[in-house]
Amino acid sequence: METVSAPGLAPEESQATYDTVLNDQPAIIKYFRFHNGRVRSEILSSLEAAQKLNHPNLIGILQWGETELGGETVGYAIMEKADDNLAAVLRHRPLEPDEMRELLDGVLPALEFLHAKGFVHSRIRASNILACGNTVKVSSDRIRSVSLPRTVVEPPRLYDAPETGSGQFSPASDVYSVAVLILEALTGAPLESGIPNLPAPFREIVEGGMKRDPKARWTLHRIRETLHPEAARSTPFASAPPYVYKEPAAAGERPKYRKLGAVAIAGAVVAGSVCALLVRSAHQAQQPPATPAPMVRSAAHTTPSMPKAAAVEPAVETHGRWAIVGAAYRRQADAEKRAAAIRNKHPQLRADVYPATPGARRYLVVLGEAESRSDAKKVARKARSQGAPRGVYVTRLE
Repeated sequence: METVSAPGLAPEESQATYDTVLNDQPAIIKYFRFHNGRVRSEILSSLEAAQKLNHPNLIGILQWGETELGGETVGYAIMEKADDNLAAVLRHRPLEPDEMRELLDGVLPALEFLHAKGFVHSRIRASNILACGNTVKVSSDRIRSVSLPRTVVEPPRLYDAPETGSGQFSPASDVYSVAVLILEALTGAPLESGIPNLPAPFREIVEGGMKRDPKARWTLHRIRETLHPEAARSTPFASAPPYVYKEPAAAGERPKYRKLGAVAIAGAVVAGSVCALLVRSAHQAQQPPATPAPMVRSAAHTTPSMPKAAAVEPAVETHGRWAIVGAAYRRQADAEKRAAAIRNKHPQLRADVYPATPGARRYLVVLGEAESRSDAKKVARKARSQGAPRGVYVTRLE
């Protein structure tokens, strides 16, 4: 394993993304910090599985492995480059209902494909919904196998189903995230108080998708049938039996992984104004100045179709997200008590608890999340107008 010179990961970051070039083609390289051996195993297992999956609405993993960055062993994935993501569009305005339908026409097939293969996405959110040319695609670098136990459990965030806090991931948890995504994309904020303002049939879909009981939650198939009643039964996965929520398997050892792999990416181009909107957003946004180009070398062998090194070019993505925080406590029990009090007094507000940083001894009561500081301030102002504590503030996550 070779040490590389790269922008890499700041001390407070869990991951970072940069532009790169692979086989003279634009690509993206993403670094992952291993906080412990279980995190390392889960990340690398996800990358190995994702590289084997091929669907026109999934971002392709071109190469992955381990390397050293500033004396630290980290994981990396080189993947298909997107033109932009939905979060960048939502900074300017919400989507129109027709745009939401077109976007879901790309997202739902990708998730149905993953579920049919025994995986869940587990991280559906605006920043992971991407445009590649005229195709809507979903990120694939952190997928999870439904059949394997969760060795790394994080407190649920605003996009996450309640049961994920105890390690229960299923297709139903992806449905919950899709419902929150629809809510945010159409109203501008993932706050439950915005549900009554949703147009039909999205209000019904969001209400069904955000049911706290995963067994009562809508399925992707039902969402698709509601969006396209006539066309739903002709889609490739329409004949598949509906999935049934199951409790997670007992804890056990995770499978071994390969340190490096390669696969050809097959694509399909579909027309859609949503993609054009995402691409236009990328062209209109200001780009940051160039930074030095480091090199990344694989930790193991490479196949003949892959180069031994990939040059990393200027960073173009802001790292982390911003949280709207209602309170912070040293004890998790105190944070949970405060969150429950906020939910009881102001049912229209969500109040979730999770550590400020992995392993931190400080717990935040979070009322919302956003991709930029300015967007977070807007959500904070809206939360205050709905009864949130006066001391609400925004802070960077991850």
